[in-house]
Amino acid sequence: MKYSPAVDFLAAQHRHRAAVREAFKKEAGDFLLAHEFVLSGITSCLERFGGKKWPADLDEAIRLKIEQTSQLSALFLHGIDPCEVAISEGLYGQAATLIRQQMEILGAIDEVWLNKRNPRSTPKVSSLPEDIRQHYGGLSELAHAAVPDYLKSMHTGVKGDLVGAAIVPTFNKDMALFLYRIELGLLFQFAQRQEDALKAAYGEEAFIDSELKLFGAAMSAANKAAEEIGDLPEADPA
Repeated sequence: MKYSPAVDFLAAQHRHRAAVREAFKKEAGDFLLAHEFVLSGITSCLERFGGKKWPADLDEAIRLKIEQTSQLSALFLHGIDPCEVAISEGLYGQAATLIRQQMEILGAIDEVWLNKRNPRSTPKVSSLPEDIRQHYGGLSELAHAAVPDYLKSMHTGVKGDLVGAAIVPTFNKDMALFLYRIELGLLFQFAQRQEDALKAAYGEEAFIDSELKLFGAAMSAANKAAEEIGDLPEADPA
């Protein structure tokens, strides 16, 4: 049976994405463990608090902030898997767009608590740590296809003596690790904001010992991987 060109094209996309994922797994090392550990700590906490009623005497202003934080947090959580898939399967332009949005969501959560949230404007990321927010501009350039050199590094394929733009995903180690480390850092930032919001709601520490141990293990794994691979660039990979 002969398939349509569209089916063949999509099948080739998935084959190459699977191959890129395998290449990425070999290079990412303990960053993968760090990602799993920090996400496990977050989801364990959210499962414990899920469905728990707010205190009857909760301040109305705090309640409204927590409601907004919950909605923004849901948007962030929905983006975790697409981010991971896009990075690990070579969809780097798409990954940059998703990571940029995750940064903006965290910025929006901070604006809610600082009484600075304007629903008619893009959230600012100035509240994020410098080592993360410094990459916002580069992610925007990737997302908007603004820098030809970035596109060349992401999409160039070599076949024999032919060199050109590959229509299937190709593995770029530097780009993949650059994006993954930013995304991992955002997970730690998200965990901190969940802790702050839940403590404001219930007046108690959000994370239990087992979750704190997961965060500690995640940080140790991330630091080990960073030592093996090296520091992130000051700006963005060219």
